[in-house]
Amino acid sequence: MNIIGFDSAEKQAHMGTLFRNAHEITTATVKNYIDENMKGTTEFLNDTFTIIIHTQEALKEEVKSLRQIVETQAELLRAYKAQLDRLPADSGAGPFRGLKVPEPPTFSGTDNKMTLEDWLNQVALYCSSTGIVTDHQKIVTALTRLRSPATTYMRKYFDDNRQGKDLGAWDKFVDELNAIYGCRDDKEGAKDELTALWR
Repeated sequence: MNIIGFDSAEKQAHMGTLFRNAHEITTATVKNYIDENMKGTTEFLNDTFTIIIHTQEALKEEVKSLRQIVETQAELLRAYKAQLDRLPADSGAGPFRGLKVPEPPTFSGTDNKMTLEDWLNQVALYCSSTGIVTDHQKIVTALTRLRSPATTYMRKYFDDNRQGKDLGAWDKFVDELNAIYGCRDDKEGAKDELTALWR
């Protein structure tokens, strides 16, 4: 302090007062600045969070409503499908009116009278000509023409039908039959061709 000219106690006390006042003013100013800005920031964040919460609650209600709509639509679809499955096939309807297609032959999978593909084609022709259009009706028609041991492999479909359950898609039914008999038909066909060639 002496070097920079504050060589007396009075001057040094005056400098101390100056620094103290500057410190207090700076502290008060910074505090006021932070308080004002924090207040505005806090209010902004509160408003934003309030909007977010209300938006989230509204979205939850919308999702809940949509779920109820989806469940209702699914129930209606199941009811319509069940009603459609119970409708008898109209034997005289459609473009095949008057066309007489015999019932498909029985299929056991072991008598070698007909390949699975040929049998499925016969079932499809019969269904088309008699107005059988739903998957349920097609599967039931095919089940009536199955004989043992094929009935054993398709036991689940017989059980589900007896219990009034949905039989599922026709394509899946065909896939299951193909998984059992498709490869066997290919092998049997190849054996028959080789036998014919050998003869």
